[in-house]
Amino acid sequence: MTSNDVQKVVPFEGSKLSKKEQMASMFNDIAGRYDFMNHFMSLGIDVWWRKVALRELKPWPLRTCST
Repeated sequence: MTSNDVQKVVPFEGSKLSKKEQMASMFNDIAGRYDFMNHFMSLGIDVWWRKVALRELKPWPLRTCST
C-alpha cells in the first residue's frame, strides 16, 4: 500500500453497526478486564496516580479582590 492509497477500515465487515458503534462496543467489552489487569500488573499504583491526576485537575478556589 502506498501513501496515496486509502483503505476503509471496518472492524467487523459483516456487522450492521457503524464503525463508531463497533469500536464503542469493543471498548465496553474489554474495559472491565483492562482495569483489573492494569491494577494487577501495576501492583496497585494505578490507584495512586489516578488520585494524583484528579487532585491536579481540581480547580483552584477563585480569589476575589476587594477594592
